[in-house]
Amino acid sequence: MFSFVPLFIETAYALPASGGSSAQGGNPIAQFGMIAVLIVIFYFFIMRPQQKKAKDQRSMLSTLQKGDKVVTSAGIYGTISKIDSDKPFIYLDIAANTTIKLDKNQVVKTIEK
Repeated sequence: MFSFVPLFIETAYALPASGGSSAQGGNPIAQFGMIAVLIVIFYFFIMRPQQKKAKDQRSMLSTLQKGDKVVTSAGIYGTISKIDSDKPFIYLDIAANTTIKLDKNQVVKTIEK
């Protein structure tokens, strides 16, 4: 019969109970630094682009004028025929003799002035 005998195994030594690294130990400054790095990455890759996009959307909505061609969030293309200055509504011409009333926030983008 063939017997398996490991030829290259050295003597294994166990770490002492009080030594070595443990799961709860470690440098608290290094742990805080890692959390700080994750927060910075989260800010620059997620929060900052969202804030920039929201700012651009607000500025686009504030500059809407009568005659602008726009696209709504539902995918409707039309031309602004009237804007209520005291209310958040616009009136959109989508076809000949067809006007719809929309919330101003439903406009996604302007096509041309």
